[in-house]
Amino acid sequence: MKRILYCLSAALTAGLLLSCHQEDPEPQQENNIEILNGEISFQPDGGTEIIRVKASGAISAQADKDWCAVSVEGDDQVRVTAPSYDGIETRYAYVDIRCGDETVGVIIHQFGVIVRSFEASDLFLKNAPAEFTFEYDANATMSANANVDWIHTKVEGKTLSVTVDRNEGMQSRTGTVKWEIGAMTDSFNITQFDPAESGLLGEWTWNAVRVTDNSRLELAANLTEAGEGSYELTLQSDNMDFKFTDVRMDGIVLQIPLGQEIGTYRTSSSTYYAFCLLAPDTKAITYTNVNAVRTGYYTFDLHFDTENQTWTATARESEYPNKNFRFEYWKTSAHTGNSSSRTVLKSIVLNKQ
Repeated sequence: MKRILYCLSAALTAGLLLSCHQEDPEPQQENNIEILNGEISFQPDGGTEIIRVKASGAISAQADKDWCAVSVEGDDQVRVTAPSYDGIETRYAYVDIRCGDETVGVIIHQFGVIVRSFEASDLFLKNAPAEFTFEYDANATMSANANVDWIHTKVEGKTLSVTVDRNEGMQSRTGTVKWEIGAMTDSFNITQFDPAESGLLGEWTWNAVRVTDNSRLELAANLTEAGEGSYELTLQSDNMDFKFTDVRMDGIVLQIPLGQEIGTYRTSSSTYYAFCLLAPDTKAITYTNVNAVRTGYYTFDLHFDTENQTWTATARESEYPNKNFRFEYWKTSAHTGNSSSRTVLKSIVLNKQ
């Protein structure tokens, strides 16, 4: 018995004719097999292919791997079925096709998953309904689903479509879209929030306690949208005119920047330039003092009272141990030398009017 393997790079080879001459004067029947089609390969999604056979009699077929299923259809076809495959390496199987004493082997291969490109990052949306599409390039089909019922996903061809329903509530909401291509999986978040519709923009009251004497400080505050996801917060009193730019907000937290010049502080005899800082005590500091936190953001937790339909923002003081929130004042905008005076605060709460 002779065996011929059909390889990926080889041309089709005709079946060998095996004949035996014996002393018996009656000649034996010759067996003959020929594979008529080319190589058999599968993408990672799997599927079914047909090996077309020309044979002189009945044929049988058997694969050497469990994942490769074969069945004989008549005397001239072998159906080969491969399931979906999430590996990254190409895998192989051999299918032996037999007719009488002759066997021909055919190599079957299934490619591993290759993701050439796909980019999807977190989305921050207003409350209005929205639809987005993301293109991907891979040799396998993507599957995607969301963990909330207001986000809908659909994959057609090489495009992932994501539809977002309108947010009818006052508060921010976030859902996650998880996608898979073979064994590769990742996710991105969609946050839906509109400060204007949620009632967060407009007038607030800034309430705090002075660390030095435990007296209360109340300032009129106003939160406005500055564009491109940025906000501005102004604070005013008879002797304070402060403005925070590059304020961040996502419906869960409000963050005001540290280290920037925020305006002026006036006394009966002088006007000072004000900066917002964190420092470990109530003493005068230099602007370059390494113990002063001059960059980053000071975080407030936003809370919506559903019964009263009101918002509050509470300073997350526990994140800044041994540091006090300070309005620090210098006589010049160059803020050289020691600061002249300051307002050191604790227990800061903003209440929406």
